[in-house]
Amino acid sequence: LFREWFSNIARSHKQSTLILAAELDGIVCGYIALEPMAIFGNALWWKDSLNAVAADARGQGVYHALVLAAFEYAREHDAAGLLTKTQASTQRVINTWLHLGGDILESAATLHWTA
Repeated sequence: LFREWFSNIARSHKQSTLILAAELDGIVCGYIALEPMAIFGNALWWKDSLNAVAADARGQGVYHALVLAAFEYAREHDAAGLLTKTQASTQRVINTWLHLGGDILESAATLHWTA
């Protein structure tokens, strides 16, 4: 499902989206999609629009490695910064960004209704 989701992102944004993939033992086990945002002032920022790590690959540093690769790509392309959005309950994502020097810019609650 995530592979299809990422493929659809890549097709819909054509050449503006970069998708980095991670492998463990030769098997793709994680993705991160990067997209440039609209120019703000004179600065170009990138965003992590979607990321996923396979359940059996979690806790092995896959997401950490993907974020480091994303930071490097942003630096190489003169980005002013890189943003990600996640839910407050996604502690692995939050902790990874905080340990890599990221800052929390805003906090929001996501409300869901189900029948």
